[in-house]
Amino acid sequence: MWIIGNGWVFAHAGLRRPYNRLSGLTGPTYQAGAEHPQGTFSDCWLELRSGRGPVESKQGVIGRPRESGVLVTAEGGRGAGAAVVTVDFAPPDDPVLIRIVEVWGGTRLGSDAALLVHLPRGVPHDERRRSLRQIGDAGRVLILTALAPGRWAEPGHLEIRLDQVAAEGGVWCLPLVLAFGTDDADAVTWLRQPFDVIDLLDQTRSYYRIWLHHTRATELWPQNLPGSTTTTRSIADLIEGTKLNLKMHVAQPGGAVCSMVPPDEGRARDSTGPVRAFLAMGARDEALDVLEYYYRAAIILGRIPTSAPVDLDVTGVGERTDWDAVQVPDGSGPAHIVLQHRWWLEAGGDPDVVRRHWPYLMRCLSGPRATAEDLLPFDGDEPYLHGGLYDVFPERCGWPNDLIADHGSLGYAAWSLDAMVVRAAAHDALAWMGQQTGCAEDAHRHAAEAARLREVIESRFWLRERGHYAPALYPLSGAPHDVPFAPINLAPLWLGAHGAGHPHARANLDAVVDLIGFTGITPNCDYTVGAAPAYLLWALLEAASDLAPLALANLAAFASPGGEWAHVYGPGGAPDTNAVFGFPRRAGPMESGTCLEALLKYFTVRRASQEPGEDFRGVTRRSGTFGPGPTRASSASVDPPPGDRRVVLVTADGAEIAAAGTLPGVRAGESFLIIEPGRPFRTDFLAKLLFHPSGTRAADVLILGASALAGDRRSMKPVTFWRSAEVVGALERFTAAGGHVLRPPSWNRASP
Repeated sequence: MWIIGNGWVFAHAGLRRPYNRLSGLTGPTYQAGAEHPQGTFSDCWLELRSGRGPVESKQGVIGRPRESGVLVTAEGGRGAGAAVVTVDFAPPDDPVLIRIVEVWGGTRLGSDAALLVHLPRGVPHDERRRSLRQIGDAGRVLILTALAPGRWAEPGHLEIRLDQVAAEGGVWCLPLVLAFGTDDADAVTWLRQPFDVIDLLDQTRSYYRIWLHHTRATELWPQNLPGSTTTTRSIADLIEGTKLNLKMHVAQPGGAVCSMVPPDEGRARDSTGPVRAFLAMGARDEALDVLEYYYRAAIILGRIPTSAPVDLDVTGVGERTDWDAVQVPDGSGPAHIVLQHRWWLEAGGDPDVVRRHWPYLMRCLSGPRATAEDLLPFDGDEPYLHGGLYDVFPERCGWPNDLIADHGSLGYAAWSLDAMVVRAAAHDALAWMGQQTGCAEDAHRHAAEAARLREVIESRFWLRERGHYAPALYPLSGAPHDVPFAPINLAPLWLGAHGAGHPHARANLDAVVDLIGFTGITPNCDYTVGAAPAYLLWALLEAASDLAPLALANLAAFASPGGEWAHVYGPGGAPDTNAVFGFPRRAGPMESGTCLEALLKYFTVRRASQEPGEDFRGVTRRSGTFGPGPTRASSASVDPPPGDRRVVLVTADGAEIAAAGTLPGVRAGESFLIIEPGRPFRTDFLAKLLFHPSGTRAADVLILGASALAGDRRSMKPVTFWRSAEVVGALERFTAAGGHVLRPPSWNRASP
């Protein structure tokens, strides 16, 4: 997928033929309405026609000339020999997209040849029928016009007769303009000004060339990447393409960075990837714009913004003194804002920015604290959970999946290692920044809080026998999620909560590599998120691991030729469809920024002499992975605690615990063993739970709560799990041995 945008208008191409189809058209602001997940306006594409009908395109190409910020496509029909070439770009600071269209070989189509410019939902704009007009959400307007004679507007398309346009050297040049505005008058304002499309093209190319030259150059060397593109030039193109993609995701006028496929608000947590990438490439102005945007947005909105509309006008906003009155929402967004300021300062940013923002940063960490259990739950803002990986359950990734059970809308939220790590790292960041900026009193307090949180992490989440951190603890029993979850287990190193020299850092990293591999998200889920390969590469580089070159190969292989990474990938390594939008989320700045920063780090901390001697060029990648092997079934088993237990309750609902004490066979005031179904156990778990190794019965009563059997995200186990032969066999054997299985009808939605 390839994108073009300038902060005011945006489009992407390459996902559908013809390649000249511009999709996701959005403007004159990046903030699109929720009712238009594919952009504010309909697609725009080109088609050649002759007297015999449409000219079928047999082949097409799409790409971006180096250092240009321009998109070029070509569609042609071999038989007719005619081709349509487009040069698409968004001039800096103008609310327009310009398409310079060239038709080659049009004389072979006959005298009645025409170019059709499609814009569904577009209607003739004026009496002369020379342009199309389309109304988007909030009354926004798109005007499509051609700077050529012979054009005629019909509902849904413009028709341009080639015999009425002069050709040079057998090539017809037909400039098109897509002008965006908040209303009709705004949209046509730009069109009424004098302009030359070639001058605008030169200005656009010059703008991006200068911007790229001001970013940090990286010393590269030939890579042993599997596949056909293994040269130094291909890595350089990937880095340059990702830089341009991030730049084009900066929304104007405020400077927030937001996802555009589909369009979204600016999100503080998702800005971490772009901020780190901008700093790594030396684009400090763009990083500072993000920091200032959320600071100004907090003043306007009266809350610390975990998200904010990217069209929020923050220009000219003054300072604020009463930060105690600013609301602090749940979630990790405020902590990420603090971390972004630390990375800004570490990269050589102006300390005065941190001093000016200090009351705001202090307020970011004054919100919800750890509960009485000294733990923090998942907050629903994690990009790898809801809206991300959990879309694949249960239709595409049923069982086994080892995904963490979490269903906040039903009142069931696990305790999160990620939330604890982010919070600890943020307190540590405030302590460090306080020392750097003369706020030592605050620094000591935050250093103490960071140390306290790290102690909780080590005492509650570290699984000594397994040698890795539990990514989550379940809320009713405190039991750990027993297998690693890549984005969470790699977070301590990536966020700087501890360094590679930490006693548990290497063992935790080794567990991710050994149990999950270089792709996938858990030992038994081959789906992954686009940022996960970057987290792994970063962690391996921090640990000076010899596996880093293989992680680089995996990271590069997930990228598209346009220099972007998708939000979620399926088992085959292709971007996977989002259940809400019906198409994959692509080119997200969080994913692209995180991956770009890891790429730049690789070529910063390593040297060419460290490359492996094996030649991987031309090797076919298996299942979207390359490294110690594809994702494989976990060798780690989840066993129940030893000993007898009279009553066992399998539940993910606190209300079911209270109700269980009134059921037949349960004695008044009796305690019982609670098993939360989200734990990543296998179908043999129930037999181990109900019987001793000798074969004798280990329990008297088994209560299966409706929350366990419902097949939703409270268990991450579909109904088919409970109907499997091993589970049903264990229940039948337990009943035959004199045990009692209770499935109260009022609890049960789907009995095995």
